[in-house]
Amino acid sequence: LVFIDVNKSNPNYDAIMEAYENGWMVGVSDNVFAPEGTLTRAMAAQIIWNMAGNPESSVTAPFLDVTSDAWYADAVAWAYEQGIILGYDSLTFGPDDYVTMEQFEIMIDKYNGETPAAYTGVSSLATRGWVAGKIAG
Repeated sequence: LVFIDVNKSNPNYDAIMEAYENGWMVGVSDNVFAPEGTLTRAMAAQIIWNMAGNPESSVTAPFLDVTSDAWYADAVAWAYEQGIILGYDSLTFGPDDYVTMEQFEIMIDKYNGETPAAYTGVSSLATRGWVAGKIAG
């Protein structure tokens, strides 16, 4: 097993393995995926950037809470440039804030060039296992 906390009985096992094998998602540590762990805005940006093939951004993210040496800095800059994930305001991104399922679906719709449904603000937090299921096959 790649991850000690993901076995074949997990309903998202195949999706987690696909997301991992495609390089879209990694574990939260060397052998822990945390399928029930919540997704942060930084993780969401990184996942979508990974799905896009880690393209270069022509801008630097303008957010004071995203330093250039952060592991997610390039992903946030690209996602911001593409209009996939915006900041709370011109200086605040909130990389450690949790993402809801609805917010992640909006990000994926934007990434896919689709018009997202209107935001209702009513959904549960997105778990890493659910996200793998959303992006895989």
